[in-house]
Amino acid sequence: MHEISLEPSMLALMQASRDKWGIKAIDATYIYGNPCAARLCGYESQQDMLGASDAELPCAAVKSSPQFLQQDHEVIQLRQSLCILDIQPYANGEWHVFLANKMPLLDAQQQVSGVVSHGVDITSRHSLALGYLLGGLTRNDRKAIRPRLGAKSYFIDQRRGQVDLTRQETETLFLLLHRRSHKQIARVLNLSRRSLADQLANLKRKFAVVRQADLLDCAIQAGYLNQIPPSLFNRQLSLILTEQE
Repeated sequence: MHEISLEPSMLALMQASRDKWGIKAIDATYIYGNPCAARLCGYESQQDMLGASDAELPCAAVKSSPQFLQQDHEVIQLRQSLCILDIQPYANGEWHVFLANKMPLLDAQQQVSGVVSHGVDITSRHSLALGYLLGGLTRNDRKAIRPRLGAKSYFIDQRRGQVDLTRQETETLFLLLHRRSHKQIARVLNLSRRSLADQLANLKRKFAVVRQADLLDCAIQAGYLNQIPPSLFNRQLSLILTEQE
């Protein structure tokens, strides 16, 4: 069994917290899950969670285990934290929306020994929570936006545009802004290639642009980057929003 290299006071905080806390070792198996995490994932006790991987979760969130594993790998390889929007069906089919931070766990030699995850349930207050989290990150330099998106930074312009978008266009734009490929967007939204192409064409027309890169720039300037479409809240996804330095 892997040992947890955390201060007892920190473990006590996790244990008493109403937030979702979990710790995974390098081999992607759980070495800790607090009562909230164990209950949400469908385990009868915290002990039952130990040694399990996300691919063995006894709830429907197991379908996102490949994304969870990829995120953990990125945290370990880059030694950086990730901010993630996580929308999943948990135990008893209950849907929850979490803003989660995944952080590298360092041992005494400052080597990465695992991944710590902390999720705040924002199911009933998603717009307020996301806006508060990202509100201090506004940038006015439009030229800097596109290169920084490639580095997974997350910028907000609080000015909201007046573009009239349909539900599907809003969902498509949100996923496009967060670096999902056309194939991934079509899968998440259950769209055919033709339907997705129509959505993208409509978005470009409404924003009065020709190129997708210009569409992203205009949408960011209009404030769409920090808007979570409520209609996504019954779609299962785990989405990296930004890296935390």
